[in-house]
Amino acid sequence: SRRQRQMCIRDRVRGDMGLGFELDIITMVLLGGVSIFGGSGSIYGVILSILIVLYLRNGMSLMNVTGHIQTGVIGVILILSAMIPNIKTWLEGIFEKKYAS
Repeated sequence: SRRQRQMCIRDRVRGDMGLGFELDIITMVLLGGVSIFGGSGSIYGVILSILIVLYLRNGMSLMNVTGHIQTGVIGVILILSAMIPNIKTWLEGIFEKKYAS
């Protein structure tokens, strides 16, 4: 009986169940504050970004937004979340040069 139950659980999980979620996962991690280059980030930021992306996807689905547009919106969020640290560093450099002299 126990052996049958274990086989049943194992047979229901496929290796490709997460296929197609790569964009969402990378967006969640970067939006959560984890650096692309490693070494920084917190679990609280990632949890918050997971909720943001999931609520955003759910809201767009409830508004009957097509899947292609949803993917585009998530892609724009990914690009912005990757660019914001670079823009922040660039602005800090400008202000540092301006007020250093």
